Amino acid sequence: MENTLRNYERRRSNLLEAMELGEFEKDEILNRLNNIKRLRHEDEAKLNDLLKTREHLASLANAKVKLSELYNRVLENLLHSTPEVRKLAFDALDIRVYASHDTTEIRGVIPLELALPTTEQTSGCLIVLYYNNLNDKESISIVPG
Repeated sequence: MENTLRNYERRRSNLLEAMELGEFEKDEILNRLNNIKRLRHEDEAKLNDLLKTREHLASLANAKVKLSELYNRVLENLLHSTPEVRKLAFDALDIRVYASHDTTEIRGVIPLELALPTTEQTSGCLIVLYYNNLNDKESISIVPG
């Protein structure tokens, strides 16, 4: 995209040079210059969007790492807590367990301000732990809440 943007300046220079040499009519040159300007503006907007998307993806990757760390800390603390503290934690985290013959699903909500202190990331997050009883496989999903 950056190469394309640099190419617009070369194309503009070529058109201005062609105009100086009298190779095209003035109106045709102006139409082409306006088209180049419009295309360049559109591509600059696309590049901005791509850069924002890349930044957002990096932020999400960082958030997932932090949420995994938080999940591990919460789990470790729960393993070494009293039954009363566990009950309070399960209530606070809105822990729900769903079980069937072949799978067990544990759902809970962790407020993101515990792990991600920026204002745009403080709404909450649903963490789902899936456990397949048939093959002892476990997986965790982190879903914006």
